[in-house]
Amino acid sequence: MIIEAVLRGTPSLGTDRGGIPEAIGGAGIVLPQMAGPQMWVDAIRTTDHDILGEQARQEATRLARPRLPDLEALGIYPAANAPST
Repeated sequence: MIIEAVLRGTPSLGTDRGGIPEAIGGAGIVLPQMAGPQMWVDAIRTTDHDILGEQARQEATRLARPRLPDLEALGIYPAANAPST
């Protein structure tokens, strides 16, 4: 879900477990695994969602754009000049 959120320009909030910090990158907030509910609430309330959302969109663009020609060749992603339906 983190990757999907980043692709939509939505900042993510997660813990420092597994691959979550790498998936979030600089486009969200990573809390300690043992963070309590109040820390989560504070992070949600104090986060500048617009700034992190823009950072998320830029991060997604950096990661996804190099793959678009491959996806177009496989027919998974429509070419930019393809007629819309």
